[in-house]
Amino acid sequence: MKLLFDQNLSPRLPVTLADIFPDSVHVREVDLRDADDSIIWEYAKQHEFAIVSKDADFQQRSLLYGSPPKDDCRIEVSFNRLPPHDYTGFPIAKALQDVYKDDFRRLTPTIDSINVVRHDLRAAWAEYSFVDPVEIRDALTCALIGIGNNVRCLITCDFWASDAARIRPAWNELVRTLQLGVHIADPTTGKAQMPHLN
Repeated sequence: MKLLFDQNLSPRLPVTLADIFPDSVHVREVDLRDADDSIIWEYAKQHEFAIVSKDADFQQRSLLYGSPPKDDCRIEVSFNRLPPHDYTGFPIAKALQDVYKDDFRRLTPTIDSINVVRHDLRAAWAEYSFVDPVEIRDALTCALIGIGNNVRCLITCDFWASDAARIRPAWNELVRTLQLGVHIADPTTGKAQMPHLN
C-alpha cells in the first residue's frame, strides 16, 4: 500500500515509514501542498494512494463518495487533554473492553488485552476479528487506550485479515513509539518539546 500524507502531517513520514510503506509520499513532494481536498482525493485515486490525514474532511468525503482509493487500512485517533491528576488508578483495560462492548460487528478477540507501562505512558491494546458487513470479508481491528502527560487517547486500526502480516508490524511500531502530551511546534522538523505539567 502506498500512502499519501496530507499537509497537516510531517513531510518526514514517507522516509520514516519507507520500510513498511514503500513509495509513499507527502503532498509537498507532488506539488499539492496547498491543494484543495478534492484535488488531493483525485490524485490519490489516479495514483492508487491511501490518504493519511489528521483532518476529518477526508473521512466525511469517504462517507459521501464511497471508500477512499486503496482503502486497505483505516486508522482513527482521538484524544482529550486531562486536568493535572494522578491517573494511575484509571482502569485502562476495562475502558478498552468498553470500546467494543456494543459493537455491531460481532467481534472475536484474537489478541487479548496487552498492557504497556512506561515512565511516560500507561496503555492497553487488543485485537479483534470480524467479517466486514459490506464486503463480506475477514477483517481485524486493533484498539489502544493510553494515558500519559495528562492526555488520554483512543487509537483504532481496521484492516483486512489478508494484510495482517504487513499491518501488524506498523501497529506494533505505533504502540512502541507512542508519545502523549508532547508538543511539536513545527511538524516539518519533528522536534518535540516536553510538556510543562502542573
